[in-house]
Order: sequence, then structure tokens, then C-alpha cells
Amino acid sequence: MFHVEQRLSWSQHLITGCLGLGISINEIELSKFSIYLTELRAWNRKMNLSGFDDPDEIAIKHFLDSLVGGKVLNDQTRATVLDVGSGGGFPGLPLKILFPFLSLRLLEPSSKKTAFLRHVIGTLELTDVSVLPKRVEELANDPNQTGQYDFVLTRAVNLEEILSATLPLLKTHGKVIAWRTREFESPLPHGLRRKGEFVYSLTPQHGERRLIIFEKQYLTNS
Repeated sequence: MFHVEQRLSWSQHLITGCLGLGISINEIELSKFSIYLTELRAWNRKMNLSGFDDPDEIAIKHFLDSLVGGKVLNDQTRATVLDVGSGGGFPGLPLKILFPFLSLRLLEPSSKKTAFLRHVIGTLELTDVSVLPKRVEELANDPNQTGQYDFVLTRAVNLEEILSATLPLLKTHGKVIAWRTREFESPLPHGLRRKGEFVYSLTPQHGERRLIIFEKQYLTNS
């Protein structure tokens, strides 16, 4: 587990939190996060993208929380990744900033939110990242998307539905990384197994959180 002191500035929260995760962050990446923060707050005045406006809250609860996924992606930096229910770009875009060789697709059905995502992708000059303005059920029914992804990321609450819908989108041994505030005890769809879990704390005030990793198994006809 790692902890970040609440009195630090938003950038110091990010630096200290990444240090606790064993993830390095440089000045160029911090500059991108600064631009991202500015754009997010500006657009957040017109629509609810983050749920927070305070820079410290955004840095801790969105940027840093998203980057916890780097604990799983750290040796898979060229992976093909699908972020389901991306909203303001979390967790996909913060991970893309630190791991630029990820091939990232942001799945977000809201036209207003997709407009923001495309804007911030262009502003940050990110490459090999695109926005899919669809629901996960639509994508799952597209034969061109079958077996395309190494990782599916989600911070959405309806995890049971997402696990079932994204199973055909994963490559064999592909993984779903789910951000949770509590345990997940629902039955898993056939072909998916629980691979592991990482328990962490963003600050002493924010309590315990967890990443739960699920893996797609190879299925035979027997």
C-alpha cells in the first residue's frame, strides 16, 4: 500500500503517488497532466466529466487512481487496450500518458464526452488512441472486434454486465482490469477466471481500494 499526504499540491500528489507505485514520471509527462487538468476543469463547467473540480481531488481520485493500473500494464506497454465507459478519459488517458506505446481505444457512448475525449487527445498530441462512440454491447456484437484486445479497463459499477459483454473482445489470456472500492463476489461468465488482486490506498483519508484482474481462458470444444 502507499499513502500520499493531503497537504501536497496536485502535481506533488502525482509524483509521490507514482513513486509509491514504483512508476516513474518525468517533466514532459507532468506537463501533459497539467494540460489535461486544465482542459478537464474547463469542460467540466459545461458537463459532468469528473465529478470533481478541485485539482487535488482530480489528481488523486482520477489521475493517480488510474495510474495504479500501471502495476499490471508495466511489462505490457505495447498492448492493445480498451477502456470501457471512459467518461473523462479514466483510466485510459492517464495510462496512455505514462505508457505511450499502448494502443488505446476509449469506449464512450455520450456524444458530449466523446467530443471532449477527441479534443484532449488532439491537445495532448497522443498517437494510436481513438474514441469509439458506442456501448459495450454494440462493440461485442461487431465481428471485427472479436479477440482484438489484450486488456479491458473499467472503473464502471456494473461490472457483471461488462465482464459478460467484453469476454468475446478479449484475446485468449487477455485480461479485464476492474477498479473497485469493495470486493467482487458475483459468479463469473464461463471462460473467465479470477487472476489476481492488488489492494491499495490513495491517501489515509480515502480508504482501501482494489484492482481485480480477470483472465480469459482457452476453451476447448470437449
